[in-house]
Amino acid sequence: MNYLVAEHQLSVRQSCHCVGLSRSAFYTPPESRDDAEVVDAINTIIDRHPRWGFWKTFKALRRKGYEWNHKRVYRVYCSLKLNQKRRAKKRLPQRFKQPLFVPPLPNQVWSADFMSDMLYTGKRFRRPSRVQAEKPSHPGGLTEQSSDGVTAARGKQHRCKAES
Repeated sequence: MNYLVAEHQLSVRQSCHCVGLSRSAFYTPPESRDDAEVVDAINTIIDRHPRWGFWKTFKALRRKGYEWNHKRVYRVYCSLKLNQKRRAKKRLPQRFKQPLFVPPLPNQVWSADFMSDMLYTGKRFRRPSRVQAEKPSHPGGLTEQSSDGVTAARGKQHRCKAES
């Protein structure tokens, strides 16, 4: 402003109009902000609770009786470089869809699983079982076999699916 008045011989009103500033703002001296008290209050809360974000910190300041508005507190909070980025969600790796394997012959795909049962006395137990996954065109669908005699009776399977 003073440059426009001194160098270009413009009046204060004209130079304020060029810059887009009101004359009252030109004549009013700027207030010096002393934020030392705000910095101390924020630091005492952050020392005790380092993972708190801005709004929790601001509400704790209000509970302590400070009357600063949130804009001032946020300006000081950011100048202290306390604004933290939000935690990103952990992304799972992309799963590629594969077509369902349909075995051309029986005894090629078996599923392994555990069966749970309870004795008359109330004791629970689990036992492993293998289930033959046959072609949909085969009658009977799934047939359960115990794990001891399957390999001897039908030969070794080509693929085994484990279920959880």
